[in-house]
Amino acid sequence: MRDKLLLHLLRSGATRRSPAEEGMAGLAFGVITAIVLALSGAALVTLTSDNTVGVFASSSSKQARGAAEAGIDEIISTWNQPRNRKMLVSGLPMNQWASATGNRLRSPCVDLDDNGNEVRPGGNGQPSTLARSFGDGQFRDVATGAVGTGERRFRLTSVTFSAPDDSGAPNPRELTRTTSLGAGVSGDSAPSGKTWDQLLNLQDPDGPGTLVSGANRGFITLTVEGQVVRGGEVIATSTVTQEFEVLPKCCGASLGSQGSGGTNLEGSGQSSLGSDSRYCGLQMGIVSGLSRGWHWSYYANDRFTMRNPDGSISSLPNILGAVPNSGDAFDRDECRTIPSPNGSCNGIQDSADRSYARNIARARPTANCIQPAGSSRYFPGPETDILGESASCIPIIPVGVSSIPAVSTYLHSWAGSSTPSDESDDFPPQAIIKDVRDGADAWSTYPRLETNNSNDLIRIRTNSDTTPPSVQICDKKTTISADNCTGSDWETISVDTSAPPSPSTGPGFYGDFASSSGSEAWDGAWVKIGTIQNLSSPTGFRMRGGSTRPQLIRGADLSAFTNPVLTLRVRGSRVGASNEELLIRVSRNGGSSYQQIGKLRGGTSSGRVPTSYREFTFPIDQSYAVSDFRIRLQTESGVNSTNERYDISDIKIESGATAASDAWCEYTAFSPITVEPGFHCLGPTIDMNGGRIIIDTTGGPLSFYYSDPSDDRTTTNLNSPYSNPDDVLIFLQNQADISHVRCSSVEDDCTTPVPDSLFSPIGEPTQLNFFGRDWTGSGRPTELQAMKIATRYGSTSKIGGVWFYFPMGQLELRVESGSAAIQPPDFYSNDDNWSFSGRVWTHRFKPFGPFHMRVPPSLTGNKINIQVDTSGTLGFVTWTGEDWVARATSRSGLFR
Repeated sequence: MRDKLLLHLLRSGATRRSPAEEGMAGLAFGVITAIVLALSGAALVTLTSDNTVGVFASSSSKQARGAAEAGIDEIISTWNQPRNRKMLVSGLPMNQWASATGNRLRSPCVDLDDNGNEVRPGGNGQPSTLARSFGDGQFRDVATGAVGTGERRFRLTSVTFSAPDDSGAPNPRELTRTTSLGAGVSGDSAPSGKTWDQLLNLQDPDGPGTLVSGANRGFITLTVEGQVVRGGEVIATSTVTQEFEVLPKCCGASLGSQGSGGTNLEGSGQSSLGSDSRYCGLQMGIVSGLSRGWHWSYYANDRFTMRNPDGSISSLPNILGAVPNSGDAFDRDECRTIPSPNGSCNGIQDSADRSYARNIARARPTANCIQPAGSSRYFPGPETDILGESASCIPIIPVGVSSIPAVSTYLHSWAGSSTPSDESDDFPPQAIIKDVRDGADAWSTYPRLETNNSNDLIRIRTNSDTTPPSVQICDKKTTISADNCTGSDWETISVDTSAPPSPSTGPGFYGDFASSSGSEAWDGAWVKIGTIQNLSSPTGFRMRGGSTRPQLIRGADLSAFTNPVLTLRVRGSRVGASNEELLIRVSRNGGSSYQQIGKLRGGTSSGRVPTSYREFTFPIDQSYAVSDFRIRLQTESGVNSTNERYDISDIKIESGATAASDAWCEYTAFSPITVEPGFHCLGPTIDMNGGRIIIDTTGGPLSFYYSDPSDDRTTTNLNSPYSNPDDVLIFLQNQADISHVRCSSVEDDCTTPVPDSLFSPIGEPTQLNFFGRDWTGSGRPTELQAMKIATRYGSTSKIGGVWFYFPMGQLELRVESGSAAIQPPDFYSNDDNWSFSGRVWTHRFKPFGPFHMRVPPSLTGNKINIQVDTSGTLGFVTWTGEDWVARATSRSGLFR
């Protein structure tokens, strides 16, 4: 209207008028101008008022949008905390977050504290109350997080999880599921047998090779509502939706490559990403190639799996291949993998080995390592299997190891004392070793177990119900399914060293050497280094921590002693960590060199040094019964505070009593490395032609030692087949097998397999141990300690909780006699059909048959130190497991 009036006036002014007309026109113009001005003023007032309201409305909307964005930042920041990260990938309905228990939202990350206890982020690994509470649908103040208050507040209204579908090339948005307030969950479910979080992982989707970081990644999309409240009324609302990329990572490390965030090693396919140079997810369950040996690379049917901290099962992320130098490849160049096409590096063989060597060497590799469902044929793995860079699709990471813990670290010092008068095999352990060293026939002195038909049964058990605890054997030739080992059928084959043997009254006994005694057998007074205080009652010493490690040293003349035994009473105070230890060492050359015979670790758990006095006993090898003997008690470096101390009293050395004449095992109240009770046996030669041996460790851990340097039970012809049992420490044939069982209490016919959940941390003996001999030479050993151990498929016979440590040994683990034709239909579908569970550290490793090994996670605490040639200690994260982290793909979002 206003514009039309102005246009009309302009047009009127353009024509000629008379004076009267001009006067009238002027009057009209004035009136019209006044009208126009009035209309314009009103319009301006209206326009100004509308702009003010618009500005106010725009500001409130922006604040509401800002509240929603701040809420998204708060939620993602909270969920990115280690204990809360499973919230990023759970796929659970929002209304279940607050009450979810078990592993549904629990962090998969696990570590060991200084006392060897499992710990998770946040203590128990469960999300914080705040992380869970975002699913309750309530508004929270942006500034304080308080529920239902504040002028700017937010609430989470929906979450969309995206993940690959666990097959083929990964598409991170292949599967999606959404949970909304009051609407449960809609969209896709995880594939059968999988939970949603397992779809986002560090596994290479198409087998080993060049690993692509974040291949199995996913996304999470949050929708958050923001509000602005004035005087209790909502004046603006905005909803923001934003997407974040979720990347899998190794627990305790920054984002890294699949299986390794560490140094790039030639031939390993591993590379670094980011600044974290430690290995990520490095597993030390299988270490092949010690002393320049190899790992048998068979068809890709072997399975190596591990149980994750959340209970799920996944393929072992890697196998360690020991190489001479860091950066070397673990490959076929030096016969490091077997088979090879020409047979020149095949080592000890079975008759079928050469044909398998030819087949795999000329096979066309498969594109991936997914076994066809229901197939019973063996199939070649990827090119990396043929090249020796992987074994059954598990990457072999070459590590130039120059120093691993010596086997001698784990050896027991025998206390047996009598000297044999003939060549029977019924002598105490130390006497047997002595007899071999003196040149007797090893085969007539070392224990030997034999079976000759399918019904032969031998049982060995540790029995904690006897006094003292004992190792027992039942060699009843009976039907395996109707075991009748009872009562007197069990023969005790161990001597007890948990308490001082009764002192002898014969020549050479010098009585007690108390700490305050001036007995002539002691050589001078105690030498005290560091902070040592005298105790008056009981008589003894207090060793306090400090900058100088406290030591007590004294000499004695033990030349007339027979099997000396050291006893002392100890209590600890404020010593709880694994490296806060009291070391007991002896010397036979006046202190020029010392040998450790034991150590006591602080703490409050069973078997450790208590806060009140307890007596401990340490047998001393007869070779230390000399006139220039020295004893040294010394605290470990972890005892470094003056509040940390060990009190020691009643230090004495006595001649031991004559041990039983039929023992080849011993019981002690402590084991090497730990002060846990242990049962120790000279490793028997086992020759089984059918039948079964059942090893029962219900009474406590058992170790077999094949470690004496004078033990010549080795194979001298490295290329000979397994045909002569005398060349093999353990030789099983004709469906013979060994099983390892453990029950809740000692019984005569225990048949419960040791579960895969029972294992010790890396660097500590586990439930059943086989210790071989150290290789101290250069290059490859010229003789090997060979073992051929067989068990059955699935649950009929298992060997769990085991550790084989043979730096110069060849270990063949067979299932169902190693027949390639036997592959049960559920071999791949049933994750619990493993036959071996434990660790293997060996020169040569040969898995054989429908082989499925469950490897415990490499929880380490502070118990092991691996050296990598000259580059220093091998660095890897101590956390076990995989978790995730979310990062924004962009700052853009969808608003309404």
